[in-house]
Amino acid sequence: MPTGFPTGVTKLKYYCKDCGKQLSGYRATRCKSCSKLGKGTWNYIDGRKNRKVYCRECGKLLSLYTCTYCLKCRYLGKRNNKWKGGITPLCERIRRLPEYKEWRLKIFIRDSFGCIACGSNYKIEVHHNKKEFSILLTEFLQEYNQFSPYEDKDTLIRLAMKWQPFWDAEGETLCNKCHKLTFKGAPTAVKGMV
Repeated sequence: MPTGFPTGVTKLKYYCKDCGKQLSGYRATRCKSCSKLGKGTWNYIDGRKNRKVYCRECGKLLSLYTCTYCLKCRYLGKRNNKWKGGITPLCERIRRLPEYKEWRLKIFIRDSFGCIACGSNYKIEVHHNKKEFSILLTEFLQEYNQFSPYEDKDTLIRLAMKWQPFWDAEGETLCNKCHKLTFKGAPTAVKGMV
């Protein structure tokens, strides 16, 4: 019996399937150099190595052949497990438009990214001064009353992009606390500051 081994156990030797080199581990089937080539690699499909695969949604080059969508597009829309059939309210979809974000940014820049009531620049928001967003949305829906806000959302979104009262509305920058005070019926002294 060889010395240095426990009783009844012998050291087996394992060899690479491709080149025949002796392997150091007993679970491996290929050596390091052979595992980087051929069928052992992640990008080897049907004898064609380094085939390029693109995302079906946005066309971005993918790193894995098993994927059909990139990380950004993988969970969008119906592929998301929380998808409920596109029930996002119309007001939220309008607020997500690039025109709305541009309108907000213009007001932030005009007010130097600070609350006009207290001067804070922490958690700033845009407040509609003369007409609230809900009033503007009601006027918009009255003007385009031939479209249903539930069934024709996409059409209304396209029309909202071009409806100027949304993007010409007067606004001011307020911090979160001062903005909440405007809705809770704050004392007139605080409202006068805003």
